[in-house]
Amino acid sequence: YRTTVTWTRALTPDIGLRTSATYDRSQFDEDGREDDTYRANLGLNYRLGGSANASLSYGFQARDSSDSADEFYENTLTLGIAITF
Repeated sequence: YRTTVTWTRALTPDIGLRTSATYDRSQFDEDGREDDTYRANLGLNYRLGGSANASLSYGFQARDSSDSADEFYENTLTLGIAITF
């Protein structure tokens, strides 16, 4: 099962803030493994003008598993530009 909470807010007419947190619980019948995965994300969106937008986001993910070989921690930083036409 999965639970997600998301919150967004306009900081100015051109800048928006987006946050989210997710919890996943996974059970695997074939090997009896159980995983708990946690995710958090914080992002800013900026309207460059017209149909162009820029975004910057930070994400964190961690998995706790009954099999230690499947555990991990991950940090990501993403910068993007999108143009629609």
